[in-house]
Amino acid sequence: MRIGCDVTHTGLELSIDDRRFRVNFPRDVWQAFANKQDFADNFAYLKTLHLPQMLNRHEPMEFDTAYPLFRHQIQSAMLNNISFCADVDGVSTAENIKRFLALDLRFHNHATRAPDGGKALSERAVLNMSFGKDSLLTYAVAKELGLDPILIMSVDNDGPREYAYKRELAQRFCREFNETLHVVENNTGVIHRYEYWGTPFTEWGFGHLITEYCMYALPFAFAHGAKYVLLGNEKSCDDSYVNRDGFKSYPVYDQSSEWLLELTNIARGLTASPMTVMSLIEPLHDLAITHILHTRYPEVAKYQMSCFPDENDYGRDAHWCGHCTKCARNFVFMQANGVDPRRVGLNTDMFQSECLDYFALLRGAKKGIPTVGYDATPCGRDEQLFALLLAHEHGAHGPVLDVFKSDFLQEAEQRRGELQQRFFTVQPARTIPAPLLDR
Repeated sequence: MRIGCDVTHTGLELSIDDRRFRVNFPRDVWQAFANKQDFADNFAYLKTLHLPQMLNRHEPMEFDTAYPLFRHQIQSAMLNNISFCADVDGVSTAENIKRFLALDLRFHNHATRAPDGGKALSERAVLNMSFGKDSLLTYAVAKELGLDPILIMSVDNDGPREYAYKRELAQRFCREFNETLHVVENNTGVIHRYEYWGTPFTEWGFGHLITEYCMYALPFAFAHGAKYVLLGNEKSCDDSYVNRDGFKSYPVYDQSSEWLLELTNIARGLTASPMTVMSLIEPLHDLAITHILHTRYPEVAKYQMSCFPDENDYGRDAHWCGHCTKCARNFVFMQANGVDPRRVGLNTDMFQSECLDYFALLRGAKKGIPTVGYDATPCGRDEQLFALLLAHEHGAHGPVLDVFKSDFLQEAEQRRGELQQRFFTVQPARTIPAPLLDR
């Protein structure tokens, strides 16, 4: 397998054997960036390291690049993703780790490039907007802190409906708040999807995405002299569980505070500048994020979209499909906080019987299905348990809540104090610098 990554006038051209993929930044932003080739070396490695296992290919990976400065950090992040993916895929964790560590990696130039040309930075921030609750709350808090966020969005080619809806949301959002949204045009999104390669289903291939989005922010931060790169990673991203093979597993290791600290090192290394990668909402769980967003910043909250509408036919007509686990999670979080989901365009009543299977807690109880991944973590299970209790107490009703009351109400009521303390208390934060944390 031969991997190349060329620098162009507006970004990068990544090659995988005879296939070509491009990432395009605004020309002025990319031209102002000092370390394009160093960026390309690390980007090529990050985007392709999963491919030998996904494609079941055993030949060496031949990189037409220099040895990436952050090879071992990127490898570590991917390694920490294996146990979760193996659990979801129902395959051996140990065998997948052995195969990953046995990869034969070869580089055209084994001398690592050393970035230079750093610059002084100001108290500004770059924020990658997804228009989910996390990025919206991050935007609102950053504005309140006076960080004057520069908004960017990566428009990938693996979700055409999603990005069509987001373009319309972004236009209205920018008009209302007098913002500019800078777009990264990116057709590399399909590289991490098994469907594109025609291989059987696998969870493997998504463990690099947050690092990728962070890297997209770096040319903007450098061009604008911004000190901070903001990610919307909440407290539950630190949660882990022991998988069926006995390995510690992080459903979203690349969103954990541990990895964010490494992303700061990567940002500083690739820009030769004193940047910090952080999450302003790191101390909060999803229930609290929903509450703060919709009560303190309702004018921002109305733009929320937290669905992948390309994944079923219900997404053809609405940006909330109303028939997926993402919609179910956000529906119950809003109901738990007394927020009408219709306010953000989620018009399906997801407490009806046809939506029962979208609630992992209830699906397992009804069908005896063991939960894996995030739903198996103490946080994943318990936050849904508590959200259903709060929705019930707010007067919500329907067949979904009938099952909850029958099977889980007693447990939820007995644990109410513990769950309230866990999910509505500000938790410690590792990635927010002390001066900002004090504010």
